[in-house]
Amino acid sequence: MLYLQLWFIVFFGLVEKSMSMHQDQFCQLKAIQECLYPSLGLLEAIESGNEPLSMKECDLLQTSIGCFSVPRCPGNLLKAFRYLVLTVGTTLKKSQYACPNLDVETLGNFLDKGYSVKCEDNKSVKDICDRSCKCKNGKLDSCYRVRKEFTKMSLEERTRFIKAFKMVSSDPRYIREHERIGKVHTVIPAMETFFPWHRWYTLELENLLRQVDCRITIPYWDWSKDAEHWTRGSEIEDTWNEGPHGLGGNGVFPLGCVMNGPFKYGEYSLPQTNGDCLKRNFNYSCKLPNAEKKENILHEANYTVFRNTIVKHHHGPFHKCVGGTLAFYVTAPYSPEFWLLHSYLDKLWVKWKRRNEGSHSDLRDSTKIMVMTGHHPWEYHDEDHLPGGVKISYEE
Repeated sequence: MLYLQLWFIVFFGLVEKSMSMHQDQFCQLKAIQECLYPSLGLLEAIESGNEPLSMKECDLLQTSIGCFSVPRCPGNLLKAFRYLVLTVGTTLKKSQYACPNLDVETLGNFLDKGYSVKCEDNKSVKDICDRSCKCKNGKLDSCYRVRKEFTKMSLEERTRFIKAFKMVSSDPRYIREHERIGKVHTVIPAMETFFPWHRWYTLELENLLRQVDCRITIPYWDWSKDAEHWTRGSEIEDTWNEGPHGLGGNGVFPLGCVMNGPFKYGEYSLPQTNGDCLKRNFNYSCKLPNAEKKENILHEANYTVFRNTIVKHHHGPFHKCVGGTLAFYVTAPYSPEFWLLHSYLDKLWVKWKRRNEGSHSDLRDSTKIMVMTGHHPWEYHDEDHLPGGVKISYEE
């Protein structure tokens, strides 16, 4: 166990100084730090082995082992650490002074199967984090995070996203970073940087969610396919469905609190408040842009017109039509639908660029730093080459 302590000390120092490193490397270090967090205080007691561990202490150990038993980040560093944890866990399970009921089999099975990805040259394959990769010289190359349309995702994928979203807003391992992300939205970015700024912002949350489970990406919701029924929640695939795979429905009089679904009052509260509930106030007379209007704006050749139309007729109305928490700039990021909206708008930008490549050089030539980011707009212009080695794509 001494090795475990030493590794943690080293990694804690590295994580605090590694914000500029490749995203996969940073994610691995953070995953190790966060998974060890629940059992960190037990390391000395485990190493001494003088007294049996209590049931509560064994539960904390199980939390750490379970954290390592799901996909979190690609990379050999985390893989090696998982094997170390498996060895320690197996030893503790066999020890009369430790925890005979520890589940180490799940971690063992993950290591046996999770990293076994067959790779044939020039073919596409999914990696451990569900990224879409190309095979080159027998190795995974050019891996893309794939963002999916929320109503087309499997119920398991949707539930995974929702659970992680709730976790980062309340778990001590993630809440500090989550609060930092929320505070960013108290400052309004310049109109000219609307798309690159929000691309940076969605990646900030996505990177945090992927520390919980690296299979997660920010889904998008293309309401234009059924714009007339955007408030519906009765069908199992509906965004506002009240099941564990949905966002819950409209708020309830008099406070407007959401009272069903995973984000209902009592199960989810807004961070940095005194337990305020998530609120919605659907405007049923709202008409969000339908598929025809979406196609029309995608054919607009002028970038400024395209951007301003998206902001005025797609972005703003959605905030107002849903209402409640989403309607206020400071609280909007604490509503899950905020992220589905901005992932969707980013997808529209990707689609527009493919039809109009080379017609908005103002972003790529800008020397300005985007507010609260430390980055230039051009750094977030190309979804194939984002900072930290990140690549994103959208599934139709």
